Amino acid sequence: MVISSVTIRAGERLDGLTVQVAAPKEMTFTHGGTGGKENTLTLERGEYITTMDVHWGQKSGHTRIFYMNLVTNKGNKVSGGSETKEKGSVTAPRGYQLAGFFGRYGDEMDLIGALFGGPHGNAFSRISTRSSLDKRSARSRSDRTSEWMP
Repeated sequence: MVISSVTIRAGERLDGLTVQVAAPKEMTFTHGGTGGKENTLTLERGEYITTMDVHWGQKSGHTRIFYMNLVTNKGNKVSGGSETKEKGSVTAPRGYQLAGFFGRYGDEMDLIGALFGGPHGNAFSRISTRSSLDKRSARSRSDRTSEWMP
């Protein structure tokens, strides 16, 4: 899977996320609401996302994602939202790339995590390490890396 662009929609908080896939088949995945300002990063050939930074906080008694920053292997970035004191970051193992996201959303993003996959252009080939940052509630957060045999 080759990601060609990522769009973050955000105002004060992260409203939504769109991922455009170029190969093996052109597809667009949109999650969250449609509010906020669009910030798009178009990836060059051989460029892929390696790091996700997320900040969260409380809004109306519920945890929301307030800020997201994605960084590529070439140092390019796309971000949106408002930074908070509560934050976390996850980076792909060397030679791996962003393969997708998981999370929960309505009109805004409530929870988000990154899935990293294998060698560039083949996101799910022979994966042996998985890293994630999960924000479960105002009091619970887990950073973890798991390894298994392919």
